[in-house]
Amino acid sequence: MAHRIFVALPTSDAFKKEVESWNENFKVKNPDVYDKIRWMPPENLHITLIPPFNKDDGGIKNTLEALTNVEGKTGHFNIFFEKVSYGPTFGHPRLIWISGRHEERVEALKRKIEGALKTPSDKRQFSPHVTIARFREYDFRTFSLKRLDESFEFRETCLEFVLMESKTLPSGAVYQVLGRFKT
Repeated sequence: MAHRIFVALPTSDAFKKEVESWNENFKVKNPDVYDKIRWMPPENLHITLIPPFNKDDGGIKNTLEALTNVEGKTGHFNIFFEKVSYGPTFGHPRLIWISGRHEERVEALKRKIEGALKTPSDKRQFSPHVTIARFREYDFRTFSLKRLDESFEFRETCLEFVLMESKTLPSGAVYQVLGRFKT
């Protein structure tokens, strides 16, 4: 059986509380838009390092072993979140995300993981972000809020990375942590 897995940086409880506070404020200011959006549950908030790929049960075991070889070789690092906006592009919004900048160690960890998993390096520059909500592009046409560019200042210290499985359900994706590794 194929499993859809990916490597991510989990978010802290403090980050999740900041997101919850931002969501509540957004709901008060934009109730008509808020109800048309599917908000991510706090336990699903993460920063994707290696995008999803498929593996069978044996492949998951091999992936976990390969990630063990990367564990503890980078050290902790920070991601500096700066703003909340629509994404992934201005012309075709379908989510709300929090984006920011990162320290070089994030890129080093990403390269080490790609090497351990023997996956091709992503040619795009790594841009840390956390998706906090999804909506249909069609529904965006009815939003009263067409531009979203709000400040969101938060420093996330990353001490671990995780292997996660994504399962798609009618209610949305559900994520399960399969393994945890120190950075």
